[in-house]
Amino acid sequence: MKTRIRNAIFGALIFGNSLSVGASATMKEALEAFDLKSLRFYSSSQFENCGRTVSVIDPKGYVHYARVGNYLGRHKGQITRVDEGNVWITEIHMDSSGKRQERETVVKIEKKNN
Repeated sequence: MKTRIRNAIFGALIFGNSLSVGASATMKEALEAFDLKSLRFYSSSQFENCGRTVSVIDPKGYVHYARVGNYLGRHKGQITRVDEGNVWITEIHMDSSGKRQERETVVKIEKKNN
């Protein structure tokens, strides 16, 4: 049973399989609990099924796998592109007048893989 749950979660994170939690539930992704600056982007890998993924280490030392479309950071950051050496993240910030502003951040990956 534990193996099936772990495989379902891994599949959802890596291969984009969906986890059903109910029609009205909005589930935040694990990396949305952390400030973007506290996350370490360690390596990227290319998968045939889902494209390039990046290994992200949270402040507690846990490794997460993320790809284009995943959310992270506390400002509704979304990964828009991943290549061998960088991750592009678009975040939404409020300016001084209360308007939503999109900001793109490029984060270097510490170790490059294929």
